[in-house]
Amino acid sequence: MDPRSNVQSKPIHHLHHHHQHLEHRSSQSHHQMAFPMPSETTQSLPPSVQCSPIFVEYQLMKEFVLFQKQNLSHVYLIPSYGSAFDWFGIMFIHGGLYAGKCLRFTVHISPSYPNCDVPRIVFDPIPTHPLVDVNNGELDTSFLYPKWNSTNNFIFEIIAQAKHMFEINEIFDLRKFVHIDRKLGFNSTEQLRLTIAKEMANFNDKVIQKEGHDKHFIRFDEPDNPSIIDKLRDKLINGKISTTNGNEFILDNHRSNPYAGGNGYGSPSISGLSWTKKIMFK
Repeated sequence: MDPRSNVQSKPIHHLHHHHQHLEHRSSQSHHQMAFPMPSETTQSLPPSVQCSPIFVEYQLMKEFVLFQKQNLSHVYLIPSYGSAFDWFGIMFIHGGLYAGKCLRFTVHISPSYPNCDVPRIVFDPIPTHPLVDVNNGELDTSFLYPKWNSTNNFIFEIIAQAKHMFEINEIFDLRKFVHIDRKLGFNSTEQLRLTIAKEMANFNDKVIQKEGHDKHFIRFDEPDNPSIIDKLRDKLINGKISTTNGNEFILDNHRSNPYAGGNGYGSPSISGLSWTKKIMFK
């Protein structure tokens, strides 16, 4: 099994161990609402300029690198193998009303990037949440980003805000994410808590069992040798991982890891993108 295209795990009682296995994959935690801005803007062309595929490839590469540097704990992201504009993600929630839940999502970036609307975050399976559309799983970010400007706004910000929306302790904590007149669909925190307990009782099982056809789709598979988890944990504690071919990778929060992604990928307008592999194995 290729560790770059599969995330190890399957039965629900192994979820904690596989969470540890994922901890080295792509990014770490961020609990502030204000984000450190990069030293340079991601885009450098005015919106009216038609961007070449190479330029778009470069900007998407920079967006992904920016995400890796943000310290978003328990959030794991990998670009799709089949399209440069879809990124697969998994996030584990450790606090608030959704504590213990594992969420699977996809970041959909418009093919017109960087001259595009706000990238969409779509959850599948669909969690019970006041800001998630029950029909298509899309997260409502319209209040935070009424107009998207790719020169000043970044994809990692949307992902970080999405995680914050699931770390609420009370339903009224969501008021910072929506317009004051926006109806939340629940009259109280207790009503939301009971609904989550009822409708998301087996939610993690659905996330684990979800299948996808893309080579980079994040899968939870039981390892052939359960001791792999223990060995990996020990190596993480020591700060490095040894692969089967004898190479060693030093783990650093600001460096990518060898198991987070694989080869280049393409789309109808962009093909043969190899920057994912270069980033992961630098």
